[in-house]
Amino acid sequence: MRDIQSVGMEIFGGKPEKIYVFLGTDYGIKQRYIAKLKECYKGAFTELSCVDTLLNLFSTRRLIPPVPQLYVIRYDNDFTSGISDDITKKLVDCKIIGTAVLVYEDNKQENKLSKYLGDYCVRFDPVGTHLIHKYLSNDYADIPTNVVECICKNLSDYARCDMICQQLSKLPDYEVSGLSENDITDTFYISHDFIQDSLKLAVQNRDTSYLIRYIESGADITNLPYVIISAMLDIEKQISSKYYKKNLRWTFQDVYNMTELAYYFLCKSRSGYLNIKDAYTILVILLRYNPIPKVEDII
Repeated sequence: MRDIQSVGMEIFGGKPEKIYVFLGTDYGIKQRYIAKLKECYKGAFTELSCVDTLLNLFSTRRLIPPVPQLYVIRYDNDFTSGISDDITKKLVDCKIIGTAVLVYEDNKQENKLSKYLGDYCVRFDPVGTHLIHKYLSNDYADIPTNVVECICKNLSDYARCDMICQQLSKLPDYEVSGLSENDITDTFYISHDFIQDSLKLAVQNRDTSYLIRYIESGADITNLPYVIISAMLDIEKQISSKYYKKNLRWTFQDVYNMTELAYYFLCKSRSGYLNIKDAYTILVILLRYNPIPKVEDII
């Protein structure tokens, strides 16, 4: 198993290796490293469904070779169930033009991956407030320190803190600097625990009827995507537990797809591209699908 510090020096230093296996339960920190890898390849990025696709891509002779880019493969259970010394050798010997990242979270899969691909594995565990503050201050230098401190004080997961900072970074500096703690907690739905917990429970149970009634009630739905993202983080922790009940119908891929969909509709509604009520109604209806579709499937 590799340590996160050395992996960070490679990736943030612009000299990534050709293979990484991202393990652990902190989705937000993984996404931070993947985002930095995308920058290393100037945005050239492909999401693949399985490791076999990656191997086939680079085993085929081409007149024009692929451009160096990032390849991300999430939760390929077939790969881990059939992994062996031979398969490991095929992956390690594969002449990847760029970097391939395999993403997993299940503890059982981690044990197998550590055995066969230990030299490429790095574990991402939840980080404390101090590190969250450090990451956000580095990534969003234009956001005032007091605003970052307020976000870190009221939230404990990096992914949601980062999402809020992404939205604030799109505002003019004078608007952000003038925000009070109440402005931040109210705008980003950090307070109002009872309503938020009820909505999160409905998301987890895929209770679209309840969610649509809430949208139709005339309540403020501005921050519904944040509630869905927060629910996805909670579900991700449940899936990682050995006591997780499979009949809850959620998989890691569903969680990832729903998080991406929530962020997609959030951006579209904030930009004025979509009517907020219509956009969030569509987002909620997508909870009915099993499996949850990807963003590219609905565009």
